[in-house]
Amino acid sequence: MIKEVPQWEFKERVKGFQEEMSAKGFNGVTIHSNESDSANVRYLSDYWPIFESAGIIVPNEVEPILLIGCESETFARDRSKIKKIMKLLEYRESAEPEHPGIEVYMFREVFKEALKDNKIKKLGIIGYSIMPFVIYNEQKKALPEAEIVKTDDILRKLRTIKSENEIDLLKESFRIAEVGLERVLDEIKPGMTELQVVNIAQEAMYKNGAECEGHALYVLSGNNSRYAISRPTHKRLEKGELIQLNIGARVRIAKE
Repeated sequence: MIKEVPQWEFKERVKGFQEEMSAKGFNGVTIHSNESDSANVRYLSDYWPIFESAGIIVPNEVEPILLIGCESETFARDRSKIKKIMKLLEYRESAEPEHPGIEVYMFREVFKEALKDNKIKKLGIIGYSIMPFVIYNEQKKALPEAEIVKTDDILRKLRTIKSENEIDLLKESFRIAEVGLERVLDEIKPGMTELQVVNIAQEAMYKNGAECEGHALYVLSGNNSRYAISRPTHKRLEKGELIQLNIGARVRIAKE
């Protein structure tokens, strides 16, 4: 049996989000994510951007809209549980390539489509700490009279309570991470580089159902082990030195 978060559960998430935002006086909220910090957009859409960033505009009553860059439309339409999608230049990759011939929208068109004739008096923003200035500024220009308020607490509250499907996926990700860690402990030896040890974990996790690493994998040895955050290197492991391991998997589907 294959388990994943079903379409109806994503709809329930949106409904719960709209109830919370309405109770706080918002008639529109924009959510921002990027490739490395994808959870907020993915929670409502299952869409995870690559290279580009992504957003969602959530009105308090009607269907939300997924906001993407210029190169992601085919991927987004196949993947996203939110079916209404609009492309904006502001969500393209940071190299700012030109995209001649591709139709894109402005934020004023996004807000008009999402809110119809209702004006946004109070716009909530989720993902403010990673939101590029250009995206924030274009929203502000499109809604010059609206109050813009950071409101990550709405989504954080919803994400705190896990459904049975989410718990199953968490258990599966833990199982796969454990497989990766056990493989490392079985095969690690002096003379290997930190990166070679990372490869052991990656190979084991992908063979056992991971869709991606849950985070950047740490294998930090000797002097490198003093880092709180770092990346593995070509340093070779030496006998008797301390090694810091941080192994985690990300999954979308759990197989029973």
